[in-house]
Amino acid sequence: MGFVLLPLSTFGRDVVVVNGARAAEQLLEKRSKIYADRPTWSMIDLIGRQNNVGFTYYGERLKASRKVLHAALNPRTRCQWAPLLEEGTSTVLRHLLDSPHDWERHVKMHVASVVVRFTYGTDVTEEYVHLAEEISAHTGLALQPGWLVDSFPFLAVLPAWLPGMRFKKWANIAKSKFRQCTEEPYFATRAAVLDGTAQSSFVADNLKYALANSSSNDESILMHAAGSVYGGKFDSLAFIHNFDIQALHTAATDTLFLGPSSF
Repeated sequence: MGFVLLPLSTFGRDVVVVNGARAAEQLLEKRSKIYADRPTWSMIDLIGRQNNVGFTYYGERLKASRKVLHAALNPRTRCQWAPLLEEGTSTVLRHLLDSPHDWERHVKMHVASVVVRFTYGTDVTEEYVHLAEEISAHTGLALQPGWLVDSFPFLAVLPAWLPGMRFKKWANIAKSKFRQCTEEPYFATRAAVLDGTAQSSFVADNLKYALANSSSNDESILMHAAGSVYGGKFDSLAFIHNFDIQALHTAATDTLFLGPSSF
């Protein structure tokens, strides 16, 4: 075919350099079901993100997650959610007129409110927004280069009490908070669906089908797809608008790599 594949191995990670546009198209587009996949991050798995749509490896679970998200987020469904967007826009404009100096908080809460009401059909709280921002910082930190466990995945199975395993203690805390942010709103909406008080939302509308089919797999996919919608909208807000979170991220990185940990 007239192209060269150059295999490399660096610190436990295999890399294949595809030297040619035609080769890349053949392998990664036309034969993507065979050769294409997402990179593996052991630290991301340790903090529980592997079922998040952004990190799910290629396969049936990712296909199912994308399908349920596309059904709710495609252009044809805009009319369904238009009243929610109009109400949110009116509210944030009123707040901006009343206190324009506090625009950053108003915009952040507006986006958070729209996303949470769309996803779960509930009102958002500042405590919940703060938790989502903290989780975004955790995700960004876990994606930073330099984690030994990313280069040597076997470290992930070693006990946390061994020397040098401090990162596992932090990962457990990050995973616990991620589960709290993903599971609590989902199960609250689930309870509302069961007792007939749920507002129309991404989770409530899809959950009725999952419950009718008694599929725990469908519920797991729905719960993590919902968490992906919620978390994805906050990632950029957390770092662009919240300087405290940026400082937390920097301090955590310095602490974990350079000095004593407060975790």
